[in-house]
Amino acid sequence: MVINTPISDTLYDNIAPMFNVELSDPNLDTSWYSLDSGLTNIIFLTNSSINQTLWESAPDGQVEITFNVNDTAGNLNFDSVTVRKDTHTPVVTITSPNSDDLFGNSTINFSVEIFDLNLEKMWYTFAGSLTNITFISNGTIDTLLWNNFGSGDLTLVFYANDTHGRISMNNVTISKDIDPPSITIIEPTSGETFYVTPPEFEITVSDAHLELVWYTIDGGLTNINITQYTDFIGQSLWDAASIGDITLRFYARDSLGNTRCAEITVKKSSVTQQRPPPEIPGYNLSLILLVMISVASIILFLRQRKKLKML
Repeated sequence: MVINTPISDTLYDNIAPMFNVELSDPNLDTSWYSLDSGLTNIIFLTNSSINQTLWESAPDGQVEITFNVNDTAGNLNFDSVTVRKDTHTPVVTITSPNSDDLFGNSTINFSVEIFDLNLEKMWYTFAGSLTNITFISNGTIDTLLWNNFGSGDLTLVFYANDTHGRISMNNVTISKDIDPPSITIIEPTSGETFYVTPPEFEITVSDAHLELVWYTIDGGLTNINITQYTDFIGQSLWDAASIGDITLRFYARDSLGNTRCAEITVKKSSVTQQRPPPEIPGYNLSLILLVMISVASIILFLRQRKKLKML
């Protein structure tokens, strides 16, 4: 007996392999094969393919095919060949990153578990990208690929194929934030002058992952954290500031460390601001003064006329 096919260690999938054996005996009686050590025997007359139902019942892995033959005198001969069976696609499990994880500028680490009896290749990409990165072990996402994307949700996709060409994939959606918060200074305005009372400020701050907001008026020597965006500059800080131009700087930082600064320059003066005298409610003081002057002029004019008549 000679087994021409299948060849030892050949890989097959869910389709049963073909077989070709050469049998030589002048008194050949019966020929058969088995995949389960003789529990199930399939008689054959000519070369063909392994019984599909019997093949499907065999587990993935190594499968031993035993061919048997006897003659009319009861003499038995057999031979076997071991092949490999793989009917499953690769299994791809992502252990990190996790869904909705948040990342910044720096590229990220990844860890995946990929199982297949006959794994051939593994690679990853981001949805929407034309770049595929092949890898052989867990590590770090390619920096150039990571830098191709700005802030927003990103879908990271891992692929694997086996020697049959079957491809499996799995993906996870994460978030990337590389944009600093936005800051707008509404009050005070540039060039405003203030005296003993510190300026009142009003700002707007916007960021999806805002962590901290603060201001300084002394170049960062003293930083004041704030949670209210309308308030007065601290009195003691203002008192310690020198007369002249003062730069108010407002900072905002998000949880990824992205930071933005907005600034404005005001003036501090030592001269007490003079205020006009208060007006009497309901009266126009200028008009009253004008009327008083007019009346005085008329009285003076009448007195002069009276003197002339007496003369």
